[in-house]
Amino acid sequence: MEVSLPGLKFPIDLSGGVTRFRNRRGVLERLRIRVPFARLLRHIEPGVRNTLGPGRCELVVMPGAHGLVLGIHHARAALAFDLVFAPDDDRLRLVVVDARGSGLGAHAHGAALRAAAGIVGSSGSCAGSVLGLDRGLRELVRELTIDAGARAPETRGLHFGEWTETDDGVELEARRDGEAAALPARAVRALEAARWSQAADDALAHGDLDAARSELLSALERAPRHPALLLRLAEIDLVAGHRPESALSMLIEGMAAVDAGPVGARLLAATGDLEGATAAMRRAAEREVFGRLAALLFLEAAEYADRYRDRAVLLDEAVARAPGLAEARWERAGARLAAGDVQAAVADFDHLEASTHGSAARFEVCERAGRMLLDARAPSDAARMYQRALRYLPGSAEASAGLARSFLEVGDGPRAVTLLTRAVALTGKTGPSPGLALELAEGLADITQDLPAAIAHARSVPFGVTETPRARTLEGRWLAVLGDLVGASVAYARAREAMEVLPKAAPIPAEWSLEAARFEAEVRGDWRAAQRHLAVALVRHPNDPGVRGMFRKAGLALGGSADETAPDRGREARGVEPSPSLPQELEPQADVRAAASAEVAEEIGEEQHEPGEVDEGRIARLSEMVQGDPTNREAVRELCGLLSRARRMLDLFALVSARLEETASPEDRGWLLSYRAQALHSLIDAARAAGREEEAALYDEALGMEPTPG
Repeated sequence: MEVSLPGLKFPIDLSGGVTRFRNRRGVLERLRIRVPFARLLRHIEPGVRNTLGPGRCELVVMPGAHGLVLGIHHARAALAFDLVFAPDDDRLRLVVVDARGSGLGAHAHGAALRAAAGIVGSSGSCAGSVLGLDRGLRELVRELTIDAGARAPETRGLHFGEWTETDDGVELEARRDGEAAALPARAVRALEAARWSQAADDALAHGDLDAARSELLSALERAPRHPALLLRLAEIDLVAGHRPESALSMLIEGMAAVDAGPVGARLLAATGDLEGATAAMRRAAEREVFGRLAALLFLEAAEYADRYRDRAVLLDEAVARAPGLAEARWERAGARLAAGDVQAAVADFDHLEASTHGSAARFEVCERAGRMLLDARAPSDAARMYQRALRYLPGSAEASAGLARSFLEVGDGPRAVTLLTRAVALTGKTGPSPGLALELAEGLADITQDLPAAIAHARSVPFGVTETPRARTLEGRWLAVLGDLVGASVAYARAREAMEVLPKAAPIPAEWSLEAARFEAEVRGDWRAAQRHLAVALVRHPNDPGVRGMFRKAGLALGGSADETAPDRGREARGVEPSPSLPQELEPQADVRAAASAEVAEEIGEEQHEPGEVDEGRIARLSEMVQGDPTNREAVRELCGLLSRARRMLDLFALVSARLEETASPEDRGWLLSYRAQALHSLIDAARAAGREEEAALYDEALGMEPTPG
């Protein structure tokens, strides 16, 4: 810093002492500022900390053409933009241009403006894309002179000169003598674009895409086919989800799509031109100076590539541009596993583990790598990864379960069951996930033959989750093996109820319903119950030949229609079966059933009705209400009464048993137990009339274990 003292004559009068002399006001003649990038990073990092998301981000400052390049990386998002130096006499101005990003979920230029505003803070002003440090020079000189114990000199009249690069930063100079340096062409173009788009840029900075689009259209009327304005407008349409064809046609009025950077590549991909999108994104990645963003752009290009060879080359480029970017390593490892190159993928996993710090982070790497290897059917390598994970976090239920799955794949069943048992124990009070509980149940059943323990774990799966149908089907299968036919039938019925409430897109194989139907038809001889299972299966798998064939067989066995499309036309599409008529062989037992029903009805206050008096539509509506809210006491009680009158005793037994498991009120348990006793009486009579004495004995045993109602 050079300062002149106007009016100073020789000899110098120092009679007032040094204190008086140093308070003379001078004039700043020349100022040279050198800013190392390391110090600049520390200064601007707090302002951009949350630009891409909460938490710590990586910030990079690099020299650019007549200015700086700022790069910000956070998780799988990266942003880069240029700050072009465009001074106005003694006013320092920087213009935000060429914003580009990946994984932002927002307009890149808007995100860049928000980051730039955070950098400037209260030291300057933002007018669209132009950042001005109006008082920056004066404040800097003031701080320096006060620290030196002198009076701040006059700074008006200075002109900024060239912006030059040094080995570790940038340098700029301001002088009083001479004229201001001419602005380079890039700075002039940036200022012109900022002038036309100021209103649109202000709207982008605040996230108002509709207002920004309107302002950009107005600006394009005054400056037609301006490349920067067209690019910002096309990105607005891309982010907002407007028609990509119209955005692309508008963009190519000012530039070729392959030269439009990431925006042009994404528009090409959205219109179906994946080959052009790959070429455009690759060109953008090769030109990018910010390594993290370049790697993410290469990853995007790899997503568009349709051949593994091209995809592998792009993934290699991504890793080469940013070796420390974990996302690139994970993507390449996944591609290598998909191609069957397990050892190359393991090498990537080893690198990820070595480059991660802390036991918790390394555990996450090893656990994720183990899952990927297990999904790729490489159980031996997966087991090694899970063992590493357990070294970092021995108490992990996820890693123990993963290691158990690996042992199952290689055929070491006993060790797998031991590890699954340990994984369930490690879940503590929260309990295992439904999937883990089922894995242990199947291991106990298939490997140790401990069916009671397997049933206990299967029953821990709650109602209403995706695993419920599978859990209840397995429970029914194992109960049937143990000889508990009634319990197996109830379990299969609950599996059917779980299937009815799950979305149609839920992965429920037709084989589960076929298994339940075969059990009901071939073991219990109850073709009506088998038909109900098949009706639910037809809703989900209308074209399955096995389901259609058995449904016709059930219809013929019942002496009715064998039309498998009936469930889609009637109430069975909603999971409600039609009211069955009694088989001929049950008619002699009508007096026995009537007596038992009358005795129970007297306890619960029911009147006796003929089956023809039942409103099937009401049963369907109540069934839907109870499925939606099982705690609706009035709906449950009315549905029990209607099922009793319709003589649908198995459904009544299943409904009442389910409610008894969840009901603690003595009053409710009283009438529920009465309905359950009525259902068991009827089921005993029906089984004996059909000659199924073993089944009748099981029902009779269950009836003998019933507590006294009320």
